Amino acid sequence: MILLKDVNKTFTTRYGNVDAVRDASMEVSRGEIFGVIGHSGAGKSTLIRCINLLEVPTTGSVMVDGVNLTELPKKELSNMRRKIGMIFQHFYLMPSRTVKQNVLLPLKNAKMPKAQKQRKAEELLHLVGLSHRINAYPSALSGGEKQRVAIARALANDPIVLLCDEATSALDPQTTKSILNLLREVNKKLNLTIVLITHEMAVIKEICHRVAVMDGGKIRETGDVFSIFAAPQSDTAKEFVASTNNLHKVDELIASDSPLVKLAPDEKLVKLTFTAGNAQDSLLHQASVKFGVHTNIFFGNVDIIQNRTLGNLVVIIKGEGEGRDKALRFLEENNVRIEVMK
Repeated sequence: MILLKDVNKTFTTRYGNVDAVRDASMEVSRGEIFGVIGHSGAGKSTLIRCINLLEVPTTGSVMVDGVNLTELPKKELSNMRRKIGMIFQHFYLMPSRTVKQNVLLPLKNAKMPKAQKQRKAEELLHLVGLSHRINAYPSALSGGEKQRVAIARALANDPIVLLCDEATSALDPQTTKSILNLLREVNKKLNLTIVLITHEMAVIKEICHRVAVMDGGKIRETGDVFSIFAAPQSDTAKEFVASTNNLHKVDELIASDSPLVKLAPDEKLVKLTFTAGNAQDSLLHQASVKFGVHTNIFFGNVDIIQNRTLGNLVVIIKGEGEGRDKALRFLEENNVRIEVMK
């Protein structure tokens, strides 16, 4: 559905050129929810705005549904933009108009009878769960309700792509979850392709099928969400994955030389990553018995990502050097990812 190829975006400022996006290439399949994650200033907002050419790439091409947007005349580009809905962090509702009137705004110049427009707005508000707020004004709505109105408005032109620019960043955790559930529902019901940018890995974990990790204007890593969580390759991805659990606290303990991680000469502190299909308790027990080592679980974290189990254990393995090494090799042979921490 979306194909970016070697996209660069350079802004000229009074202080010189700023390369906001550098050599970005990515593919988004039809009907998938694709996440883009990065810290503030990583270039993700500029990247997503290049998809509908709100920001025109300095170089590179943007294809949406087989059409090269970067080569379109102005009028044809305007027609294509109607197929790309967008929602933002701050909603941007018209305060002087009711909920229904806000949803009707994109249909102002649509060639359809007035009654059909009214009916369509009502159907969209029903879809987002706001039929009971149809005549309310934005000032009377909660943040979550405002975002639901924004989603209904973005769907008014029957888009094939929905871009979400930090759409949940201004919301509390419970409201964020409800909006993500709504986006998932819209994705399934309408087979709508969604590109979602965020700085929160928990959002990616909750809803996305695949994710691109951005840093310094570049896409550092792309993959399905489970693989990124199980085996992040870039430093940026590792940092984001660590933010979703307490594993980083173990690194902090090691860095501060805490007594909690003080090891005897015959001990190693290792992180074990278990994916679906390998039972951590059974494998640890087998390794202990088979190679004469003792294992002490120091920290544990189990998560469900894309209906698959991902477990992380930080374990102190105690025993003779050869026995420890054989035990670790045994775990690796059973698809356990090993990282010696100390």
